[in-house]
Amino acid sequence: MKDVLVSDVYALINRCFANVSYNGYQHVENFPHVFSPANSSFLCVEALEGSIGLQGACTVYPTSWYLPSGLGFQGACVGNVCVDVPFRNQGIGQKLLQYAEEKAQQWGCCFVYLFSDLSEFYEKAGYRPYGAENFVQLNPDFLVQFWKILKNEGLKNHKDSWDVQAFVTKEGRMSPFLNVLWSFIIQYSSHCFCLLSFQDFIKMMQIPDMEVFMIFNNRENYKDIDIQACCFLGKGSDFQNVIHGFYFKKPEVCLILLDFIVKNRVPKDQGQFIIMTSQLTAFFKAQNCSLFTTYKMFIKILDGHGKFDEPRFCKDVLDKHEHDLDVHSFQSS
Repeated sequence: MKDVLVSDVYALINRCFANVSYNGYQHVENFPHVFSPANSSFLCVEALEGSIGLQGACTVYPTSWYLPSGLGFQGACVGNVCVDVPFRNQGIGQKLLQYAEEKAQQWGCCFVYLFSDLSEFYEKAGYRPYGAENFVQLNPDFLVQFWKILKNEGLKNHKDSWDVQAFVTKEGRMSPFLNVLWSFIIQYSSHCFCLLSFQDFIKMMQIPDMEVFMIFNNRENYKDIDIQACCFLGKGSDFQNVIHGFYFKKPEVCLILLDFIVKNRVPKDQGQFIIMTSQLTAFFKAQNCSLFTTYKMFIKILDGHGKFDEPRFCKDVLDKHEHDLDVHSFQSS
Protein backbone atom coordinates (compact mmCIF):
# COMPACT_ATOMS: atom_id res chain seq x y z
CA MET A 1 0.00 0.00 0.00
CA LYS A 2 1.24 3.47 -0.77
CA ASP A 3 2.46 5.66 2.06
CA VAL A 4 -0.89 6.73 3.50
CA LEU A 5 -2.43 6.27 6.91
CA VAL A 6 -4.83 3.37 7.32
CA SER A 7 -7.10 5.68 9.30
CA ASP A 8 -7.29 8.01 6.27
CA VAL A 9 -8.28 5.09 4.05
CA TYR A 10 -11.02 4.10 6.48
CA ALA A 11 -12.24 7.70 6.62
CA LEU A 12 -12.47 7.88 2.82
CA ILE A 13 -14.39 4.60 2.58
CA ASN A 14 -16.78 5.73 5.31
CA ARG A 15 -17.43 9.01 3.51
CA CYS A 16 -18.07 7.35 0.19
CA PHE A 17 -20.49 4.82 1.68
CA ALA A 18 -22.17 7.23 4.12
CA ASN A 19 -25.48 6.89 2.27
CA VAL A 20 -25.83 3.26 3.39
CA SER A 21 -24.98 3.90 7.05
CA TYR A 22 -27.48 4.23 9.88
CA ASN A 23 -27.69 4.16 13.67
CA GLY A 24 -24.34 5.93 13.86
CA TYR A 25 -22.35 3.01 12.47
CA GLN A 26 -19.49 3.53 10.04
CA HIS A 27 -19.31 1.46 6.86
CA VAL A 28 -16.05 -0.27 7.83
CA GLU A 29 -17.78 -1.70 10.91
CA ASN A 30 -19.78 -3.95 8.57
CA PHE A 31 -16.65 -5.90 7.65
CA PRO A 32 -14.49 -6.56 10.76
CA HIS A 33 -12.85 -9.51 9.00
CA VAL A 34 -11.54 -7.11 6.31
CA PHE A 35 -10.99 -3.88 8.22
CA SER A 36 -8.81 -4.90 11.13
CA PRO A 37 -5.36 -3.64 12.17
CA ALA A 38 -3.76 -6.87 11.02
CA ASN A 39 -5.26 -6.64 7.53
CA SER A 40 -3.74 -3.48 6.08
CA SER A 41 -2.43 -5.66 3.24
CA PHE A 42 -6.05 -6.06 2.09
CA LEU A 43 -6.20 -2.35 1.17
CA CYS A 44 -5.42 -0.90 -2.25
CA VAL A 45 -5.16 2.87 -2.67
CA GLU A 46 -4.42 5.56 -5.21
CA ALA A 47 -2.82 8.71 -3.82
CA LEU A 48 -0.99 11.81 -5.05
CA GLU A 49 2.25 13.07 -3.64
CA GLY A 50 1.97 16.10 -1.40
CA SER A 51 -0.91 17.62 0.49
CA ILE A 52 -3.75 16.45 -1.79
CA GLY A 53 -3.21 12.87 -0.68
CA LEU A 54 -5.69 10.02 -0.96
CA GLN A 55 -7.85 9.79 -4.09
CA GLY A 56 -9.45 6.34 -3.93
CA ALA A 57 -9.36 2.96 -2.25
CA CYS A 58 -10.71 -0.57 -2.37
CA THR A 59 -10.25 -3.86 -0.54
CA VAL A 60 -9.24 -7.29 -1.80
CA TYR A 61 -9.93 -10.22 0.48
CA PRO A 62 -8.45 -13.73 -0.07
CA THR A 63 -10.84 -16.69 -0.04
CA SER A 64 -10.58 -20.45 -0.56
CA TRP A 65 -13.18 -22.24 -2.70
CA TYR A 66 -13.93 -25.94 -2.91
CA LEU A 67 -15.89 -28.08 -5.38
CA PRO A 68 -17.72 -31.29 -4.44
CA SER A 69 -14.74 -33.29 -5.73
CA GLY A 70 -12.55 -31.62 -3.11
CA LEU A 71 -10.70 -29.61 -5.74
CA GLY A 72 -9.78 -26.22 -4.32
CA PHE A 73 -9.27 -22.79 -5.86
CA GLN A 74 -7.86 -19.63 -4.36
CA GLY A 75 -9.93 -16.55 -5.11
CA ALA A 76 -10.15 -12.98 -3.90
CA CYS A 77 -13.19 -10.84 -3.27
CA VAL A 78 -12.85 -7.22 -4.39
CA GLY A 79 -15.00 -4.73 -2.51
CA ASN A 80 -15.52 -1.25 -1.14
CA VAL A 81 -14.32 0.35 -4.39
CA CYS A 82 -14.57 4.11 -3.93
CA VAL A 83 -13.08 7.33 -5.31
CA ASP A 84 -13.24 10.69 -3.57
CA VAL A 85 -15.62 13.12 -5.28
CA PRO A 86 -13.04 15.56 -6.79
CA PHE A 87 -11.20 12.69 -8.52
CA ARG A 88 -14.05 10.73 -10.08
CA ASN A 89 -14.33 9.99 -13.81
CA GLN A 90 -10.55 10.06 -14.19
CA GLY A 91 -9.88 6.32 -14.45
CA ILE A 92 -8.90 5.90 -10.80
CA GLY A 93 -11.48 3.18 -10.20
CA GLN A 94 -9.95 1.10 -12.99
CA LYS A 95 -6.49 1.59 -11.46
CA LEU A 96 -7.77 0.37 -8.10
CA LEU A 97 -9.12 -2.80 -9.71
CA GLN A 98 -5.77 -3.35 -11.37
CA TYR A 99 -3.96 -3.00 -8.03
CA ALA A 100 -6.39 -5.46 -6.42
CA GLU A 101 -5.88 -8.00 -9.21
CA GLU A 102 -2.10 -7.71 -9.00
CA LYS A 103 -2.26 -8.33 -5.26
CA ALA A 104 -4.54 -11.34 -5.79
CA GLN A 105 -2.06 -12.76 -8.30
CA GLN A 106 0.74 -12.37 -5.78
CA TRP A 107 -1.36 -14.44 -3.36
CA GLY A 108 -1.70 -17.17 -6.01
CA CYS A 109 -5.39 -16.57 -6.70
CA CYS A 110 -6.95 -17.97 -9.88
CA PHE A 111 -9.73 -15.41 -10.05
CA VAL A 112 -11.23 -12.32 -8.47
CA TYR A 113 -14.93 -11.72 -7.94
CA LEU A 114 -17.22 -9.00 -6.65
CA PHE A 115 -20.86 -8.04 -6.18
CA SER A 116 -22.25 -4.86 -7.72
CA ASP A 117 -24.95 -3.30 -9.87
CA LEU A 118 -22.39 -1.27 -11.87
CA SER A 119 -22.28 -3.69 -14.80
CA GLU A 120 -20.71 -1.36 -17.37
CA PHE A 121 -17.87 -0.25 -15.09
CA TYR A 122 -16.78 -3.78 -14.19
CA GLU A 123 -17.35 -5.32 -17.59
CA LYS A 124 -15.06 -2.62 -19.02
CA ALA A 125 -12.37 -3.93 -16.66
CA GLY A 126 -12.78 -7.51 -17.92
CA TYR A 127 -15.27 -8.84 -15.37
CA ARG A 128 -18.09 -11.07 -16.56
CA PRO A 129 -21.45 -11.63 -14.87
CA TYR A 130 -21.79 -15.06 -13.28
CA GLY A 131 -24.96 -14.98 -11.25
CA ALA A 132 -26.80 -12.85 -8.75
CA GLU A 133 -28.21 -12.67 -5.26
CA ASN A 134 -31.94 -13.39 -5.04
CA PHE A 135 -34.30 -11.83 -2.51
CA VAL A 136 -37.94 -12.28 -1.56
CA GLN A 137 -40.10 -10.07 0.61
CA LEU A 138 -41.41 -11.51 3.86
CA ASN A 139 -44.96 -10.45 4.74
CA PRO A 140 -47.46 -11.72 7.37
CA ASP A 141 -49.20 -14.01 4.86
CA PHE A 142 -45.96 -15.55 3.68
CA LEU A 143 -45.58 -18.23 6.36
CA VAL A 144 -49.29 -19.03 6.45
CA GLN A 145 -49.10 -19.73 2.74
CA PHE A 146 -46.07 -21.95 3.15
CA TRP A 147 -47.47 -24.01 5.98
CA LYS A 148 -50.47 -24.78 3.80
CA ILE A 149 -48.34 -25.65 0.78
CA LEU A 150 -45.95 -27.89 2.67
CA LYS A 151 -48.60 -29.88 4.59
CA ASN A 152 -45.73 -31.32 6.58
CA GLU A 153 -47.25 -32.64 9.78
CA GLY A 154 -43.92 -34.00 10.99
CA LEU A 155 -42.36 -30.57 10.71
CA LYS A 156 -45.26 -28.97 12.53
CA ASN A 157 -44.78 -31.39 15.41
CA HIS A 158 -41.07 -30.55 15.59
CA LYS A 159 -41.99 -26.88 15.63
CA ASP A 160 -43.20 -27.28 19.22
CA SER A 161 -40.26 -29.39 20.45
CA TRP A 162 -37.27 -27.73 18.82
CA ASP A 163 -35.71 -24.83 20.65
CA VAL A 164 -35.20 -21.56 18.77
CA GLN A 165 -32.53 -19.33 20.29
CA ALA A 166 -31.56 -15.81 19.25
CA PHE A 167 -28.26 -14.09 20.02
CA VAL A 168 -26.93 -10.64 19.36
CA THR A 169 -23.57 -11.60 17.89
CA LYS A 170 -21.45 -9.25 19.99
CA GLU A 171 -22.94 -10.48 23.28
CA GLY A 172 -20.82 -12.70 25.51
CA ARG A 173 -23.47 -15.41 25.85
CA MET A 174 -22.88 -16.29 22.20
CA SER A 175 -19.32 -17.47 22.97
CA PRO A 176 -20.08 -21.09 24.00
CA PHE A 177 -21.86 -21.68 20.69
CA LEU A 178 -19.26 -20.25 18.32
CA ASN A 179 -17.27 -23.41 17.63
CA VAL A 180 -20.28 -25.66 17.12
CA LEU A 181 -22.03 -23.04 14.96
CA TRP A 182 -18.96 -22.57 12.76
CA SER A 183 -18.64 -26.35 12.35
CA PHE A 184 -22.31 -26.58 11.39
CA ILE A 185 -21.91 -23.83 8.79
CA ILE A 186 -18.90 -25.54 7.22
CA GLN A 187 -20.62 -28.93 7.18
CA TYR A 188 -23.86 -27.66 5.65
CA SER A 189 -22.49 -25.15 3.18
CA SER A 190 -23.60 -25.60 -0.41
CA HIS A 191 -21.86 -27.90 -2.87
CA CYS A 192 -19.45 -25.24 -4.07
CA PHE A 193 -18.53 -23.06 -1.17
CA CYS A 194 -16.15 -20.45 0.10
CA LEU A 195 -14.40 -21.90 3.14
CA LEU A 196 -14.79 -19.63 6.13
CA SER A 197 -11.94 -19.90 8.61
CA PHE A 198 -12.79 -19.97 12.30
CA GLN A 199 -10.64 -16.88 12.82
CA ASP A 200 -12.63 -14.93 10.23
CA PHE A 201 -15.87 -16.26 11.65
CA ILE A 202 -14.95 -14.92 15.10
CA LYS A 203 -14.24 -11.50 13.57
CA MET A 204 -17.56 -11.53 11.74
CA MET A 205 -19.34 -12.18 14.98
CA GLN A 206 -18.30 -8.64 15.95
CA ILE A 207 -20.51 -7.06 13.28
CA PRO A 208 -22.85 -4.61 15.03
CA ASP A 209 -26.63 -4.95 14.92
CA MET A 210 -26.58 -8.55 13.75
CA GLU A 211 -28.49 -11.43 15.32
CA VAL A 212 -28.05 -15.15 14.79
CA PHE A 213 -31.01 -17.52 15.11
CA MET A 214 -30.53 -21.24 15.67
CA ILE A 215 -32.76 -24.28 16.08
CA PHE A 216 -31.35 -27.11 18.17
CA ASN A 217 -32.38 -29.96 20.41
CA ASN A 218 -29.89 -30.12 23.27
CA ARG A 219 -28.84 -27.12 25.37
CA GLU A 220 -27.54 -29.10 28.33
CA ASN A 221 -24.11 -29.66 26.80
CA TYR A 222 -22.78 -27.11 24.31
CA LYS A 223 -20.57 -29.71 22.64
CA ASP A 224 -23.56 -31.97 21.92
CA ILE A 225 -25.90 -29.32 20.54
CA ASP A 226 -27.72 -30.69 17.51
CA ILE A 227 -28.25 -27.66 15.29
CA GLN A 228 -30.98 -28.11 12.69
CA ALA A 229 -30.77 -24.71 11.00
CA CYS A 230 -29.46 -21.19 11.47
CA CYS A 231 -29.75 -17.79 9.87
CA PHE A 232 -28.78 -14.17 10.52
CA LEU A 233 -30.72 -10.92 10.71
CA GLY A 234 -29.17 -7.54 9.95
CA LYS A 235 -25.50 -6.67 9.55
CA GLY A 236 -24.32 -3.28 10.73
CA SER A 237 -25.56 -0.58 8.38
CA ASP A 238 -25.43 -2.86 5.35
CA PHE A 239 -28.30 -5.35 5.64
CA GLN A 240 -31.00 -3.60 7.63
CA ASN A 241 -34.08 -5.88 7.91
CA VAL A 242 -32.40 -8.54 5.73
CA ILE A 243 -32.54 -12.18 6.82
CA HIS A 244 -29.51 -13.95 5.36
CA GLY A 245 -26.94 -16.71 5.80
CA PHE A 246 -29.22 -19.77 5.86
CA TYR A 247 -27.62 -23.12 6.76
CA PHE A 248 -29.77 -26.16 7.42
CA LYS A 249 -30.17 -29.92 7.43
CA LYS A 250 -33.55 -29.62 5.71
CA PRO A 251 -34.73 -26.43 4.01
CA GLU A 252 -38.25 -26.70 5.46
CA VAL A 253 -36.83 -26.22 8.97
CA CYS A 254 -35.90 -22.65 8.04
CA LEU A 255 -39.62 -21.82 8.05
CA ILE A 256 -39.54 -22.21 11.82
CA LEU A 257 -36.77 -19.61 12.01
CA LEU A 258 -38.73 -17.23 9.77
CA ASP A 259 -41.86 -17.79 11.83
CA PHE A 260 -39.92 -16.96 15.01
CA ILE A 261 -38.45 -13.77 13.52
CA VAL A 262 -41.82 -12.51 12.29
CA LYS A 263 -43.44 -13.09 15.69
CA ASN A 264 -40.59 -11.75 17.85
CA ARG A 265 -38.91 -8.97 15.86
CA VAL A 266 -40.14 -5.71 14.36
CA PRO A 267 -38.57 -4.39 11.12
CA LYS A 268 -36.55 -1.21 11.67
CA ASP A 269 -37.64 2.19 10.40
CA GLN A 270 -41.10 0.89 9.50
CA GLY A 271 -39.52 -1.29 6.83
CA GLN A 272 -40.22 -4.85 5.79
CA PHE A 273 -38.24 -8.03 6.30
CA ILE A 274 -36.37 -9.18 3.19
CA ILE A 275 -35.02 -12.71 2.75
CA MET A 276 -31.72 -13.22 0.96
CA THR A 277 -32.58 -16.64 -0.36
CA SER A 278 -28.96 -17.86 -0.69
CA GLN A 279 -29.02 -21.66 -0.32
CA LEU A 280 -32.84 -21.63 -0.16
CA THR A 281 -33.29 -20.30 -3.70
CA ALA A 282 -34.29 -23.65 -5.18
CA PHE A 283 -36.75 -24.18 -2.32
CA PHE A 284 -38.42 -20.79 -2.85
CA LYS A 285 -38.56 -21.25 -6.62
CA ALA A 286 -40.24 -24.62 -6.12
CA GLN A 287 -42.98 -22.80 -4.21
CA ASN A 288 -43.40 -20.31 -7.09
CA CYS A 289 -42.15 -17.36 -5.03
CA SER A 290 -41.47 -14.17 -6.91
CA LEU A 291 -37.74 -13.45 -6.66
CA PHE A 292 -36.12 -10.12 -7.32
CA THR A 293 -32.40 -9.49 -7.75
CA THR A 294 -30.31 -6.67 -6.32
CA TYR A 295 -26.71 -7.85 -6.30
CA LYS A 296 -24.95 -9.20 -9.37
CA MET A 297 -21.83 -11.30 -9.13
CA PHE A 298 -18.89 -10.72 -11.49
CA ILE A 299 -15.82 -12.93 -12.00
CA LYS A 300 -12.50 -12.27 -13.72
CA ILE A 301 -10.01 -15.05 -14.37
CA LEU A 302 -6.49 -13.81 -13.72
CA ASP A 303 -3.66 -14.12 -16.23
CA GLY A 304 -1.37 -17.10 -15.80
CA HIS A 305 -4.15 -19.53 -14.87
CA GLY A 306 -4.92 -21.06 -18.25
CA LYS A 307 -5.34 -24.49 -16.63
CA PHE A 308 -8.00 -23.17 -14.29
CA ASP A 309 -11.24 -24.96 -15.18
CA GLU A 310 -13.37 -21.83 -15.49
CA PRO A 311 -16.49 -23.37 -17.09
CA ARG A 312 -16.61 -26.17 -14.55
CA PHE A 313 -16.09 -23.84 -11.62
CA CYS A 314 -18.59 -21.23 -12.76
CA LYS A 315 -21.24 -23.80 -13.62
CA ASP A 316 -20.93 -25.21 -10.13
CA VAL A 317 -21.11 -21.72 -8.64
CA LEU A 318 -24.25 -20.86 -10.59
CA ASP A 319 -26.05 -24.18 -10.26
CA LYS A 320 -25.13 -25.16 -6.74
CA HIS A 321 -24.29 -22.03 -4.81
CA GLU A 322 -26.30 -18.83 -4.50
CA HIS A 323 -23.65 -16.57 -3.02
CA ASP A 324 -24.14 -15.59 0.55
CA LEU A 325 -20.58 -14.79 1.29
CA ASP A 326 -22.05 -13.10 4.22
CA VAL A 327 -21.48 -15.45 6.83
CA HIS A 328 -20.57 -17.06 4.28
CA SER A 329 -19.36 -13.83 2.99
CA PHE A 330 -20.88 -11.96 5.24
CA GLN A 331 -20.71 -10.17 1.99
CA SER A 332 -17.17 -9.14 1.54
CA SER A 333 -17.87 -6.63 -1.18
